[in-house]
Amino acid sequence: MKNPIYQGQLLLGKDLEIEYKKRKRDYEEKRIMHGSPIPKGWHVTELKSYIKLKRKLPLSRIFENDVWCLFYELGMYQISSSNFQIRLSSKDRKEIDVLAIDEDVVFIVECKTKKKIGEKDNLKTEIRKLHSDKSEISKVLWNILGKKLKPIFVIATYNILWREYQREVANRKRIHIFDEYDVMAIRDLSKLAGNAAKYQLYSEIFYGEKIHKFEVQVPAIESIMQGKTYYTFNMLPEHLLKIAFVHKRRKSSIPFQELSDSYQRILNSKRVKDINLFIIDGGFFPGNIIINFQHNLKVISIGGKPEFSKNVIGKTRPVIITLPPYYGSAWIIDGQHRLYGYSDSESRTKDTIPVVAFVKEKIRQRFSLT
Repeated sequence: MKNPIYQGQLLLGKDLEIEYKKRKRDYEEKRIMHGSPIPKGWHVTELKSYIKLKRKLPLSRIFENDVWCLFYELGMYQISSSNFQIRLSSKDRKEIDVLAIDEDVVFIVECKTKKKIGEKDNLKTEIRKLHSDKSEISKVLWNILGKKLKPIFVIATYNILWREYQREVANRKRIHIFDEYDVMAIRDLSKLAGNAAKYQLYSEIFYGEKIHKFEVQVPAIESIMQGKTYYTFNMLPEHLLKIAFVHKRRKSSIPFQELSDSYQRILNSKRVKDINLFIIDGGFFPGNIIINFQHNLKVISIGGKPEFSKNVIGKTRPVIITLPPYYGSAWIIDGQHRLYGYSDSESRTKDTIPVVAFVKEKIRQRFSLT
């Protein structure tokens, strides 16, 4: 029985894979029996038992499919089918072009296209209409999903030139803009960084915001080097991938194209894939990944003040640290290929990796990896 508050399907697992293969094509096909009327606009191939019809999809469908594929490649575990609609309190049906669901967030995407590149006068009106529906859309989706996820509203556009005031209105209304170049850049990033690319996307969207229910503590050894405190510990790659970044952060978000270009300069795609295969085959790396936290740590000493005999070299103490619950809070100084090699491996939730962590250090002045 269909849920009365929505129409369509929320796909996952094998159904997602099937849909992805279909949406990667820029054409559609169907079969008709011999003797049936041939509709206009279709390429015809006559076969022995039937006639195959094929035609190119309209631009609006091609772009919507590109956006859908973007979220699949980012590793969203559930994405809407075509013609997905929800029912608002006014009894009106609200069609959502792409609904993509992750563990903590849900993307609500409207796709807009023009056949020829140019401006679109009514964007401001459409932004305000979407903003006015945001609260109700969120409540309906929480009802459908059975839990509250952080909603991210996006207007994705192709061949549309945004005016500055339109962007300002969208920014004030907390509606994100993905143009065709953003979509392309994020897809390129996903090819490079695998499922970890979504965390880089979140780092830009949620800059300065906490990760919902990210409460991770690890035992560590606190030590001092050249008067600077650092920590040595082991952690799951999954946790580090969620808070890590490798490009140099600014105090505000950066364009997605710049983000993708930064990663392509720093990460070698072939090396990441080779390491991924090595890990899947049972390989491991004993060397430390070096990180620099951008937020202060919560540090709790284990037990009382440690006693050191004269034979013990290096005065350290065992502690429990709480990882900063922010996207993009751990700058990877060294070991980025090893970390991102875990991004598409099930071992990211099972293995532990050794880490050396500093806090708010000035990298260029202090670090040498030679």
